[in-house]
Order: sequence, then structure tokens, then C-alpha cells
Amino acid sequence: MTLITYEPKHFLSDFFENGTLFPKGFKDPFYGNPAGDLKVNITEDEHGFHLTAPVPGWKDDEVDVEINHGVLTLKGVHEEKKEDDSKEYKMREFVRRSFERSFRLGDHVDQDKITAKLEDGVLNVVMPKKEEVKPKVQKVKIN
Repeated sequence: MTLITYEPKHFLSDFFENGTLFPKGFKDPFYGNPAGDLKVNITEDEHGFHLTAPVPGWKDDEVDVEINHGVLTLKGVHEEKKEDDSKEYKMREFVRRSFERSFRLGDHVDQDKITAKLEDGVLNVVMPKKEEVKPKVQKVKIN
């Protein structure tokens, strides 16, 4: 019989595992948010799915929404313009931000009818359901 040493993980071990000054559970203040750090909300109703994502200060031409082989991809690059070169910055976090998130669409989403709109700093993506997936309410007669 072979004995195997078991070393239980502490619940914070993943949090501090990256070997840098900052635990990976925190964002590194010197490098800002990592690429791909786009928070989204996805809701569902009888008509389809609705994805919303905050992108304050971004313009339409800085955000791309693509569908490729059943995968919805949101990506964007936003660069702040230099306002005044005479300023000496001690910390400048508004330089360049980017994100990329992908979501696998199910067979029940009508990919040809997906729409997206960027309004008031919020990206809205509407993904309608195919007709056969929409719930059908049928009244059953009681004898």
C-alpha cells in the first residue's frame, strides 16, 4: 500500500498564489484592470436574452460585437487623449483600457437577429430566441 501525502489547501491559497507583490484577488494598482475585465448582466424573458455592460465614456467605434461559429464576442479598446503635456503625472490610470469577453450562444438564440446599441455608457445586446423555443401556453380543456 502506498501512502499519499495530502496537503489541504487553505481557502486563501489561490488568492495569494501568483507570486507577486499584490495578491491576484486584487487588481494591480500599477497596471490597472486586466484586459477582459468587463462586467456584464444577462437577463432572460420570453422573447430572448438581454446583455448589458457598462462602458462609460466609450464611443461606438471603440467597441466591437461579433458572432463567429456560435460565439458572441464583445471587445473594445479605449485610449484617453492627452489633454496637456505640461502636466507631470504622479499616477495616470486613464491611459488605455481594453476588454474582450466571449459567450457561447445556444441553438435557441436567433443569431441573425442579434442587435447591439451603445447608449449613455451602457452596451445593450439583444439576443432574440428562435420561434420554436419561445414558451407556448396551451389551455387544456377539463372534461
